[in-house]
Amino acid sequence: MKKHIENFKNSVKYIGFLKYDWEFHETTEFFVEALYLGYLDACRTFRGVKMDKDKVLGESAKALQKYFADVACTNQKEFDKKHDEWCESIQCGFRSVGYTAKYGQAQKIVNMAFKYLYCCKKEKTLDYFRFCHMALDTYTLNWYRREINQTVLPEWSKLDKEQYGNIQTAIFDKFGEGIIEKEFVIWPDEIAIVAAEQLDKALDTLSGIKSEQLIKVLNSIREKTGG
Repeated sequence: MKKHIENFKNSVKYIGFLKYDWEFHETTEFFVEALYLGYLDACRTFRGVKMDKDKVLGESAKALQKYFADVACTNQKEFDKKHDEWCESIQCGFRSVGYTAKYGQAQKIVNMAFKYLYCCKKEKTLDYFRFCHMALDTYTLNWYRREINQTVLPEWSKLDKEQYGNIQTAIFDKFGEGIIEKEFVIWPDEIAIVAAEQLDKALDTLSGIKSEQLIKVLNSIREKTGG
């Protein structure tokens, strides 16, 4: 687990969050930056948004700040209710700048923020992560379809509230508490699985190409790339 968390931390390049040196802070700005880092993980699905992180994420950051200042949730239902409020707060924040964010986009921002905050955890904050959700993206949904339910689902960014809730309930039924820790392992493993599947398909394709044809393809690639 420690290795997976360190690898995850090493993938972060955003200086706005790294300036905290993975120490947990209690300021609103700290939570704004955590949410903005979550937004950066989802931003490819946001088209045409005029991002003002303080305006869009400020109220949600205050809500997270309050969450960590209050007594930790004691059950999944209690956390789920707060999570839904945070997602709706994110959606409201985007509406303030004229953008309609889908629930699937909002969950990615909230859940990724919690992953980053978990990496900054202190002993006194551990209980606040007991009932965290799994961040849903292409890779975790691939895992979900293979391991839990093969149902047809839209892309993660287009999930609605009901679809999202059903997925998280099924994941909780499988694992119980501590889902966030398991995601640190599942997500990179799923990336490796997808890469292996793609390589396997590529090799199947190449096996049907005669050597002289393959040489022509490679030469064409070299010419285009200047290689």
